[in-house]
Amino acid sequence: MISFRIHSSQHLEMKSLYPVPTKKSCHRDLHYYFFTPSQLNINKQCIDLSKLGMKLTSHARYSSPSFSILELLDVNNKISPLTILRDFVDNKKNVSTSSLIHETQNLANAYRHESKSTLSSLKEAFDDKNKFIDNDRIKELSVRWFTNTNELFKVYRELLQKIIERFSPENLIKIAFLWADEYMSLLAEKDGLEIYFLLEPNYSAFNILMSQIMKVVRTESSHRQEMKYETGENTSSNNSEEKYTYRKSSLKKWAQSVLYLIPKQSMAPQRINFILAALAAGIAMAFAIMTALYATLNLKENTMSWALFMIMAYVFKDRIKEGLKAVINVVLPKLMADRIFVYRSPRSERILCRNRQKINILSSEKVPPTIRNIRKDDNNPFRKMMPPENVVHFSNYYKFFKFKKKVEKETPWVEKLAIITRLRMDDWLKEMDDTPSEVFGTEEENEETNKLIAQRIYHIHLVVEDHYESDNTSVYYHYLIVAKKDGIVRIEELSNVVNK
Repeated sequence: MISFRIHSSQHLEMKSLYPVPTKKSCHRDLHYYFFTPSQLNINKQCIDLSKLGMKLTSHARYSSPSFSILELLDVNNKISPLTILRDFVDNKKNVSTSSLIHETQNLANAYRHESKSTLSSLKEAFDDKNKFIDNDRIKELSVRWFTNTNELFKVYRELLQKIIERFSPENLIKIAFLWADEYMSLLAEKDGLEIYFLLEPNYSAFNILMSQIMKVVRTESSHRQEMKYETGENTSSNNSEEKYTYRKSSLKKWAQSVLYLIPKQSMAPQRINFILAALAAGIAMAFAIMTALYATLNLKENTMSWALFMIMAYVFKDRIKEGLKAVINVVLPKLMADRIFVYRSPRSERILCRNRQKINILSSEKVPPTIRNIRKDDNNPFRKMMPPENVVHFSNYYKFFKFKKKVEKETPWVEKLAIITRLRMDDWLKEMDDTPSEVFGTEEENEETNKLIAQRIYHIHLVVEDHYESDNTSVYYHYLIVAKKDGIVRIEELSNVVNK
């Protein structure tokens, strides 16, 4: 599964989910092809590939725990974070401080995942005009959301009260319990309001449900005030919005920090490049020496023919060195990676994933025919008459190592790894024209002419190839990135997934 979103006006975020292999290691190749307009000057003459690579940042994490609320509440579910916390509070099980903190984070992440899933299912029950399609389904999901939320919070806050009574204010276990409570309260308030506003246009059909959802929202707001959490302070105070936003962001980062893998950038590309460059230089030097020896043994010194041979030796020496490096780069693309990242488990420190990255810029005529056909614009029959697009090709070669649940005892719920890559597009945007254009239109009723001022828009096509080495098949995605001088405007999915 691959998804894209606008992280900021200048940042594009690409997220790919991969199941963790449980039987044997596997390989996946992920290629991004950005077709950029020629006037943006995204080419090797204007942009240094090493600097372009630095604008790509990647990190990996576990996908959120996919427990249902019923699975979290099940006392017989031994891998449920809530069950582990309950056993500790009831003195049924000895758990280390770090493990307890991780379980509070896991519980918060599991609730966030389940609440978001319910909200997403609710949105699917409405059409594009916010008219409900399935009345019974909407009621079922809404009732499930506030019922499960109330039940989960009731059980957790009973445990929280015992923790408050048992530990001192500076104890890390107590602080972790409080932070998880505050974070889940914020999630319930936010998602509750989103569900409320989703139902609001159909108030007459869902007024009872809406009152129950709003009750949850108000209860959570009051609860944070009673607990004297930072996000429960009066919003009319000075810098309250800034404090609220920062605190909310901090809680989210804290909760999700338990999911992130330990990244380490390998020095192998620099070492391999050094060895291969030395090898190419050695072969080129050998050619120069052999040519010079041949000239010395067979030709008279200081003659014209001898001088031509010596000049040829040194001229071709540099060309051979550069040519060999280019050949090695083509023949062994995975070996000649620009960057290599290794991601380790935060618990066992075992390697879970190795990522080899490579970036290149080429003309649209040089991309594989399959990619070129997917990019093809059927609305423009004169594309071949226009300047060719420059294509930024960003390659990722992944190796996912076998996930051993016996070793990863503290994370038995892990099913998928998420690889998240962010591209900073400021160099692409700065070449765009920001001269406003006047657009005129007339209304049919009164024939008045309206004048609108619009900025110039640019289209960047993105074709993604997700290649499975196990069965040598690929899945393709086609997106359109709409951008202007001020930043990215939107991302559109142009075609369905294509299997080849």
